[in-house]
Amino acid sequence: MRLVITGASGQLGRRLVEAACLAGHTVFAWTSPRRGSLLGSTLAHYVPVELTNPEQVAEAFWQARPMAVIHAGACSTLSACYQDPVQAFRINAEATRQLVGLCVAGVSRLVYVSTDLVFDGQAAPYDEDATAMPLSLYGKSKLDGERAVLHHPGHLVARLSWLTGRGTLDRPNFLDQQILALQEGRSIDLFVDEWRTPLGIDDAARALVSLTGSDVSGLLHMGGPERLSRYEMGYTLTRVLGVNPRLVVAMEQQAMKKQEPRPRDVSLNSERWRLLMPGSSWMRYEEVLRSVLQCQA
Repeated sequence: MRLVITGASGQLGRRLVEAACLAGHTVFAWTSPRRGSLLGSTLAHYVPVELTNPEQVAEAFWQARPMAVIHAGACSTLSACYQDPVQAFRINAEATRQLVGLCVAGVSRLVYVSTDLVFDGQAAPYDEDATAMPLSLYGKSKLDGERAVLHHPGHLVARLSWLTGRGTLDRPNFLDQQILALQEGRSIDLFVDEWRTPLGIDDAARALVSLTGSDVSGLLHMGGPERLSRYEMGYTLTRVLGVNPRLVVAMEQQAMKKQEPRPRDVSLNSERWRLLMPGSSWMRYEEVLRSVLQCQA
């Protein structure tokens, strides 16, 4: 299958490229021109594409003529979206609207990677029939993208929960920062009143590539098998690292100054996903951490 993956320089995007190449697909990996070249699979065709440039997007799409697009490119941090909402909606909503239009014209399939943060955190666990009511500009821009995709039948919106995995040398992530702090004996402050359903990033990438070749459409929730608070995740990490669990300090959301309100519980009900892909494995959080650390030891 000829496959376009947007956001290929991101943490999920890199895994998607690897998983798609391993599955034997011809991959056109779109990266932001601002990111430059990236270290990744030598089997993929890396293409610099600015998602906010409609002419670049259209030209790259028609050159690739993909059978499917996994749209993982996004303005993906709450702070970046809050600081520049115009750019957030251009990337997360308008570029998505253009991509799904191109897919319709090219008889291609779009898989849009969305987020659990389209919910307000008041009625978890959320299944696909739940009403989306995002609190943040990030969530609102992603919901706009969802609506653009769902307007056209046959495409898929995959709402992912908190992804667990190491970052890269040039882009360390929150887990990397936690591991470094704990290994150096420094404490970390984590919320006891914010819950997610964490999912291994490699599991998510493999599942998304598999779903791209399926006929699953509409909305699909993709979360791990456990509902955990940020504090519980940190406590589990201390057990895996073999460090003092007292290094994880409990705090509540109200103790932190926030630019925007944060949803307390956006845990996902992913039963539909499990029924559609019964052969897949969904590792518990501790298993994911042990696998991640073992692979990068």
